[in-house]
Amino acid sequence: MESCPVCGENTKDKAGTIEYTFEEKKLKFCSLTCLRIFQQFPEIYMNEKEDDINILEDSRA
Repeated sequence: MESCPVCGENTKDKAGTIEYTFEEKKLKFCSLTCLRIFQQFPEIYMNEKEDDINILEDSRA
């Protein structure tokens, strides 16, 4: 399943998704907001550690 790297929403066959290439890897985002968050903190979302992502999500609450 293709999902937004920031929020995890399904992006497969969804209208309005935004494609973005980062270090030769194509990514799809569900919204401009998620793309902007990724652009500010790409190292967190490209890192496979789930704990790092949870820390960022918790700080937005």
